[in-house]
Parts: sequence; structure tokens; C-alpha cells
Amino acid sequence: MQLFVLSCLLFVTSSYIIPESSQEDKEAIYGDISQHLIGVKIKYFPEEKRYGIVATRDIRRYEPIAMFPINIGIISFDQFPWYSYLYPLGDFTIIAGRLIYEKFINQYRHWGNIYVYTYPSEIDNLHNWTAAEHEYLLNIFQKKAEINFPLDYESGHADFVKALERIPSLKKDCPHCFTKEVWNWAYAITISHATEINKKQWKKIKEYPAQVGDENISGLCILPIVEMIKQESLPLKYRSASEPVGISFQGFPPAGVLSADRNIKAHTEVIWSRGPRRNFNMAIGFGFVLDKNLDDCVMAELPRIDYCPMKAQADSTACGFFAYYNNFNEDLFNYALKVQGVELDHFVSDLDEYFDSLDTNEEVAAYYGALIKYRDSVMTSVEKCKVPYRSIMRKMERGDYENNRYKMVDKICIGHYSTIFTHKKMTERALLKSLLFELSL
Repeated sequence: MQLFVLSCLLFVTSSYIIPESSQEDKEAIYGDISQHLIGVKIKYFPEEKRYGIVATRDIRRYEPIAMFPINIGIISFDQFPWYSYLYPLGDFTIIAGRLIYEKFINQYRHWGNIYVYTYPSEIDNLHNWTAAEHEYLLNIFQKKAEINFPLDYESGHADFVKALERIPSLKKDCPHCFTKEVWNWAYAITISHATEINKKQWKKIKEYPAQVGDENISGLCILPIVEMIKQESLPLKYRSASEPVGISFQGFPPAGVLSADRNIKAHTEVIWSRGPRRNFNMAIGFGFVLDKNLDDCVMAELPRIDYCPMKAQADSTACGFFAYYNNFNEDLFNYALKVQGVELDHFVSDLDEYFDSLDTNEEVAAYYGALIKYRDSVMTSVEKCKVPYRSIMRKMERGDYENNRYKMVDKICIGHYSTIFTHKKMTERALLKSLLFELSL
């Protein structure tokens, strides 16, 4: 069963060096941005050599922590001098092109492009990994992993260059705008920073009249400080959101709004989740992974007997289910019952209640068999890492890494093993509980 779609990667070697803004310039820009923050402030963490956002008072979930006039953001629907040349290439290329235009052509520092100058000159991403590092990532699982990007790197750059060649005198005025180094910079920022916005939302903040169907026309937007906010998985108790959290857009006053997705205590760092992502996808998109990612998962497969449930990944021989960290997959268990030959008249969502309803030894045996199939399908996942858990942990303890990229890949493995172990524990507890009940009769 294919898990990812392969995209060709290009390993970039440096020739053109992108200019870096001075620390003084960045501090001045952050000072201007800070006037749009609410109950939070920008703080530099010298030990980690990074900026973050810290609460200046207690903040409740749903409260806005920033409200940016929309001319601060970069939106794929907004026109700029290169827009007509890049429009046929789609939203991703428009955003990447706009970043390059603002950084290297416009240069006049106003609200429309001021934040572009805070981005580092080199942003680590999969396309500047070495071939050895790339192979290490792709070959960690039992089945070779494949990677999908929103836009193919090489063909995307080729199309971008063709579009730029149509712009009068640009080759003379900005020869480095055509280089792989500049494309890699803009590509990496777009992948890691852009969030979705639809045309209806854009028209709302621009105070334009909306048309039927605008909500179905998707675009991309980059807002300031998003990359500064430390990421952690959203706790389970907050996952029944009834109001917008994270990034939203309002019409009056027209603004992009960043809201807290959890309660935050005064004088602590603001953390949030930019949506459920596996560590594998975080490594590709953001260049880091979480030590404890509640959204991490592995693919568990069972033989295809007739049809695969709607939530399953299907091919001709198997149904695949995502088993998330410490979260019992009811769809997988119900399908395991069907593989055991059980004809269900209702969806099983409570194991204890279902076990209590069983009348015959055959039904109990099928229940045990389904739990074992569930457990074994997770334990033998094609996304289980080739290197044993203990070997990786010993390597982590020794710090035996050439660089942080190899260590990050091993952290993906640790996350997968942690997910597998939680499902092993849940199924074996259910088996033990049932067996103890039987012995007590």
C-alpha cells in the first residue's frame, strides 16, 4: 500500500548567498510588529538562539493574541507587478514569487513587505539535505518511504524561471532571482509558513462583494510571527473546537487574527498547534519534529475481505488504518471483527460493553482473535522502523550523530515505536481484562 507519492528532490549547492538582515533591523521590525500583539510579546531565547512569543498575562483559549492589518500579510489573491506572469502557475508559485519580489526587487520597507526581512538567509529543508541524509530518511521504514510536496521542486523552479524570463529587463536587474538558491529560500518559506485562505475570506477582509462559490476557491497566506510560536500537539481535551482557533480572518476591522488554541499562563511561552501532522510530515515541512506528538501515527493493514471502510486506505489486497498515538482505532477493531467472520449489526465503540454482550465461546474466541489481529497489524506496520528501538535509544544517549538531521530522523522512529507500544498496551490490557473475567466465572 503506497503511503506517500514520490517527488524528485534537488540537492542545492551554494553559489549565490542570500543577504541576511542585521540583528538591529530585525529588532526594529519586531518592534513595529509588536503593536499588533495582544497580551503577548516577542522574546529572544539566547540559549536556543531563537525568538518566541511569551504571554504577558493569563490568556484563555479562543482569545486573540495578534490582530494584523491584512496589508501586512502576503496573500496569493493580491496582485503585484509579477502577478500576471505567475498566475497560471498557481498559488504556491505566486507566494514564492511574491517573497522573492519583496526581498530583492521592491526593497522599500513598508507594511506590505517588512516582515520578509526577518526570515533567515538559509532555511533548512529537505531540498538542501545531502544525498546520504535523504537516503537515511527514505529508508528508515520496513517499506521505503516516499515524499509528496505541494509543488514539485525542480519542475516548479523551471516553470518559475520561464515566467520570469517574460518580465522585461528582470534578467539584467535581478539575475539572482533566477537562481536555485533564491528559489530554495522562497520554496522553503512557503512550505513551512503558508496557511490556507479562500477567496470569500479574502474578499471579506478586503471589503469586496463576495460571489457564490468563492468559498471553494482556495489560496495561500503568510502572516507574521506564526513561525515564532512554539509548536506542540493540541491536547485531547481541546479537540472539540466550536469556535475558530489558530488563524482566522475577519472583515471589520479587516485583519488576520491569531487566536490561542489552549489556555496559557502569564509569563510562559505561547504554544499552539498548526494542525494535526505526523512527525514525518513535520520533518519534511518544518524541519523539526515533536518529542511527544499526539498526532503521530502508523499505518496498520488487514487483509481486504470485501470492502474497505470509508476512513481506510485501500488497495487490491489490504485495508489500511492510521493508528494514532494512544488512541484506540475503533474502525480498525470493527474491521478486525469482520475479518474474524463476525457479522455486526452495529458499530462497536465500547469494548467492555461489547464483551459483556457476548453469549457463546465462539463469539468470545472471535473477540480475542480480533484484538490479536488489531495488535499484530500495528506491531507489523510497514511504517515500523528497521532499526530496533533499543539500538536507536542507545544511539540517542551516546549522541552519536553527524548532525541534527540524522538525529531528527531517528526521533521519527522513536515516535513510531511509541505509537506502536501504546496500541500494544491497549489491546493487551483488553485481552487481560477479558481473560481475568473468564477466570472469575
